[in-house]
Amino acid sequence: MGYRSDDLSRLALAALVHDLGMFLLPEQMLDEAGRWSPDQLDRMRGHPKMGADLLRQAAPEEPWLPEVVVQEHERMNGTGYPQGLQGAQIHEFALIIGMGDILDAMLRARLNRKALMPHEAVRLLLAREKTGFPTRAFKSLLNQFSLFPVGTWVKLSSGEIGEVVRSNSRFPLRPTIRVTTDQRGFRLREPRELDLSASPLIHVGEIVDNRQTTA
Repeated sequence: MGYRSDDLSRLALAALVHDLGMFLLPEQMLDEAGRWSPDQLDRMRGHPKMGADLLRQAAPEEPWLPEVVVQEHERMNGTGYPQGLQGAQIHEFALIIGMGDILDAMLRARLNRKALMPHEAVRLLLAREKTGFPTRAFKSLLNQFSLFPVGTWVKLSSGEIGEVVRSNSRFPLRPTIRVTTDQRGFRLREPRELDLSASPLIHVGEIVDNRQTTA
């Protein structure tokens, strides 16, 4: 997106602290995520402001930081919170972090659903949020996002489980996998690398939590 290195550093810092206000919510409430009452939902929607207030106290020399944090759930079409801002009213850093936050949530398993495949998550993000984020941010995401980033744990159609060790820019659905678990669920004594671009009969079946790789 043409950011200079200092802008990237600021963006990274804001991304790291964007959910700071969540730490002020009751732990019991967070454990009940997805089953909130209207009152609990209102409290949750207050976390951007709480995080921004904390940052104004902790980093008064960085006034831009709480501005980004309080806007992370705002959307260009005005459907976000806490202020319902639109378009240029929203800091671009906040929109980028918001887009990444949604994508990250889609790639993680929840109590009521499995983690989405990366290409499924990107497709769903584009379908649901195309008016919520800048076109140039979407274009950057599609140009840079690997469908299976290095470090992703996957289960193959063969039943084996392994970690993505190399992406494949020509064939993004066919990365190289370091297979650590066989079809029966047993750990291999010696992991082996499998280049899916050279193994047309095997493909990635689903993303898994790496805790599932232990026998």
